[in-house]
Amino acid sequence: MFNNFLFYLRLTWLCFKLFLSLIGFGLSFLLKKTGKGAFLEFSLIILVLLSAMFNLYLFEKKNTPEISLRKIEVFTVSDQEMISQKMILKENNVQDRLDYYQELDKNKVKSLGLFLNLSQLHEIKGSKELSGEYLDRAQRIEPRINKITTNIN
Repeated sequence: MFNNFLFYLRLTWLCFKLFLSLIGFGLSFLLKKTGKGAFLEFSLIILVLLSAMFNLYLFEKKNTPEISLRKIEVFTVSDQEMISQKMILKENNVQDRLDYYQELDKNKVKSLGLFLNLSQLHEIKGSKELSGEYLDRAQRIEPRINKITTNIN
């Protein structure tokens, strides 16, 4: 399969070189027949090359995913044990998770895991004050929280 890929890659390169050679030959033939100078020929070749580079740029942009991923660690507390789970989320999923946790906070849920998660998500979103506030609330529940967060990183 890899050999087929290399074959098609070489064939594509060969066709591209042939295409450019034909364009160059056609332009030089037309310019010599019309009696124009080398300046016009040079400028047309530059124009064709710029056009090809622009098309390659558009092809690359079209095939490049524009997804912003964030690495987070979700904390849960069960039976006096803290469990952490590492996750990678898209940027819009971070906002969805933040909205969900804020809804829990509005409903007066007091949980160490909730406050740690809210602190981390606000840190990702750039809200340092809210992140610190939720970390303080988590420290009120568990005073040893500095040791926990230091060991996790």
